[in-house]
Amino acid sequence: MTSFPLPLRLLILALSFEIQAVLAVTTITNVTVDDQDPAILYSPEDWNTTEAYNSLDYGGYHHLSGQSSAFAIFNFTGVAIYFLSPLWPYAVGARLVLDGQIPPVFVDLQDHSQPVNSTGGAETVSSAVVWGFENLTLGNHSLQVEFAQGQSQYVVVDAFM
Repeated sequence: MTSFPLPLRLLILALSFEIQAVLAVTTITNVTVDDQDPAILYSPEDWNTTEAYNSLDYGGYHHLSGQSSAFAIFNFTGVAIYFLSPLWPYAVGARLVLDGQIPPVFVDLQDHSQPVNSTGGAETVSSAVVWGFENLTLGNHSLQVEFAQGQSQYVVVDAFM
């Protein structure tokens, strides 16, 4: 068996640790943040939260507002962001603004497979990813969820990933 000289063995060992460090840094993990998490700022502060547990919501609950001034801000560090929400049998939606980019994106959260329920009601489709943005530069970002004036009756926050 051939033995490498000590300087070469040390170099190989150092490169091995360097490669392991790079691999450890590039590991990407999805983290889901529920609507109840204090990392989400709601304004005005009087958003409604569901009182009864519903298995169609991520974590059992969601935040809802019918106020035209309503918005929520979620600041995060990462390379992607996903917006999770159930669907409803009436006009629910959200305008999403990522890192202040204009124009915002409208996300329709109405379950169009159901007859429209003009009096509201509970979710009809389980919470899932309804919008996402990938390939962000690794760093700090902000997603603002706003009431979609003229496009929906309510804005909802259920979870972010």
